[in-house]
Amino acid sequence: MAIQQLTGRITRRLIQCLGAIATLFAMATTNAADTKPYVAVQFEVAVPEFQRNLPQLAQAQAAVGAALAKVFADKYVFANWSASVPPPAGAQLGTLLLKLEKDDNTRPGPKVFLRFYGAIPGGAAHVRSIPTIEIYAPSFLNWDTNDRAAFEARLIGNALPIINTAAFQDEFFQHFLALLPIASSVLLRPAERVIDIPVPWTQNLLAPESVLTVRFGKAVQQTKREGSMTLGNITACVDPPSPSGNAAGTARLRGSITTAVFDAKPLRLDANRWNRQLPDLLSGAKTYCFITVYKGRDSLLPDDAALLELP
Repeated sequence: MAIQQLTGRITRRLIQCLGAIATLFAMATTNAADTKPYVAVQFEVAVPEFQRNLPQLAQAQAAVGAALAKVFADKYVFANWSASVPPPAGAQLGTLLLKLEKDDNTRPGPKVFLRFYGAIPGGAAHVRSIPTIEIYAPSFLNWDTNDRAAFEARLIGNALPIINTAAFQDEFFQHFLALLPIASSVLLRPAERVIDIPVPWTQNLLAPESVLTVRFGKAVQQTKREGSMTLGNITACVDPPSPSGNAAGTARLRGSITTAVFDAKPLRLDANRWNRQLPDLLSGAKTYCFITVYKGRDSLLPDDAALLELP
């Protein structure tokens, strides 16, 4: 009898493991077709001396743009950073313009520098708080106006050490990336006391330490009312296979509420980090989700270890 019970327990455990593996396989095959949002990257030379004299100016601009797009793509994997391929319709998250400019007021000569401009959906925003990157100092007057290879090497060589600093990355994220909405809707899950963001988790690969901000607003009797929620403990959530035999759905982002505000007043959260008013407050509201703190997921970890935790 004991052997039969042990055999039965092993069989049930094996079935559970096979089910978990099937769920992960369904996620992998579904997510293979997911498309990340795009950030279009452009590099433009706005210094007349280079515009007039630099050989193959258009090719140089394209090459520098592609090189810098690759740098940002390696750092911020939640988007496709494209300098050459036009983003698919409706997939563009924003535009980053890198412009080479000069300041004629410096001495003994003009300073040539790289400035960042960011455009977000529905408007434009100058990335003001990020320090410009000096390419040619005022004391260096031997510009590479006639040597494309030297020009590209100097620009990329001077830009990369600055872009790789923590101070630059903090400013760049705060004043550009945090302004780009990754979703225009959310899914309330009152039973689980969580918020789901309806974008494929594989587009973002966020670590649990990341922070999302959901902002919402609506007009009530011609009065605009606004609120926000901060989400932490970011995980992947996937719908289980249905009883009819449909495969598991695409994994999406899920977070728990840490703070909530409406009409500039804090919303009190219960012990389960929930407020019963939320469904009514968000009903009919325009909603947008932003990444406030970005922590990329460790690529050595499985897609979501929580999916392998069996009862």
